[in-house]
Amino acid sequence: MRLKSIFKLIAIALVSVTMIYGSCNKTEDPVAPAPYLPGFNATSISGNVGGVEVIEFAIVCTTDDVNITKIEVHAPDGSTYTYTGGLFVRNQQMLIPDTFVKLSGSWTFAITGSVSGGTHNAEGFNASATVSVSAK
Repeated sequence: MRLKSIFKLIAIALVSVTMIYGSCNKTEDPVAPAPYLPGFNATSISGNVGGVEVIEFAIVCTTDDVNITKIEVHAPDGSTYTYTGGLFVRNQQMLIPDTFVKLSGSWTFAITGSVSGGTHNAEGFNASATVSVSAK
């Protein structure tokens, strides 16, 4: 009988030691916060030049003043057009300096730059905006 009591005591001690040392705070790798991403909207303006349906685009940053270093326009036919930007205040239109033949589908704008001022000053970003265009 005495031997069973000793085994029970050893088992209780082992479980207690395991729980105490197993529950110690462990240092975990900190999770990096997601990069800040300003909000952009894109709009299109359709027209007709010499009987050809054309389209122009404007992009607006709705959240911050931004310094745009590059804008890539991705047309529905797979063509890509690259432009440099500049400094734009919040809600100021950035006009894409070309007129395009109007193609139906999604036009995507890849916008690279950095925030200019505020809480996220000088933070770089890679943002995007999309416009769906209908031929009619």
